[in-house]
Amino acid sequence: DLHAEISYILSNTKQEKLTYVGWSQANTQMLIAGVKEKYREFMRSKVNLWIALSPVAYLRHSTSPLLRLVTDLRLGGLIEKLFPKYGFLTGTVWLHRFEDILCDFTMGEVCKFAVDLLCGSSLMDDRRMIERYAAHFPAGTSMKDMNHYEQFFLKDVFAEYDYGSKHNLLIYNITNPPAFNISKFVHGIPVAFFAGSHDDLVQPADYQRLLREYLLECLFSKGQFVVFHT
Repeated sequence: DLHAEISYILSNTKQEKLTYVGWSQANTQMLIAGVKEKYREFMRSKVNLWIALSPVAYLRHSTSPLLRLVTDLRLGGLIEKLFPKYGFLTGTVWLHRFEDILCDFTMGEVCKFAVDLLCGSSLMDDRRMIERYAAHFPAGTSMKDMNHYEQFFLKDVFAEYDYGSKHNLLIYNITNPPAFNISKFVHGIPVAFFAGSHDDLVQPADYQRLLREYLLECLFSKGQFVVFHT
């Protein structure tokens, strides 16, 4: 999707390049696009700076209650098989309006609980800011995408989607899905990484692993902000 999104933005703004500010899964997309041969040159020529907030790659040490529940019960794969065309945490306009009313009525408590369930919490949390976050997050995703993150967690990998050995052979010509080689990220895109020390989704151990494998020089790398997944 990133190739299409960037192309659309540049086409409509009449700009040659853009600064990419990614949060959470948006950085997963950038990491993948930057290592895939067919997108590498495009990304290098169109992105002048990448600011990565709470970058998600490895999830082995994640303590997110929601992610752990989904993976422990193997819900990602199960629900994808049952409802392959449906989304995870997606809703109608009316449902979103009801969520907004509920959030306001409880003075932000329901919103804070929902965000804490996935992202974690810290003493730096601000309820008014969390209400703003909750207006857009969780934004929902496909069941296949949720299952893909479950695979990251269970198998301790950052790799292509696992369709099972039989279908992997047809798609990748190998039985196991190929890993995304972060060390091969395209040269020429300056990057600044930011992560919170109270982030339940991206734990410090997984964040440091990402930094070790990202061999290019970073403009900035900070993982000690006393905040959650933000």
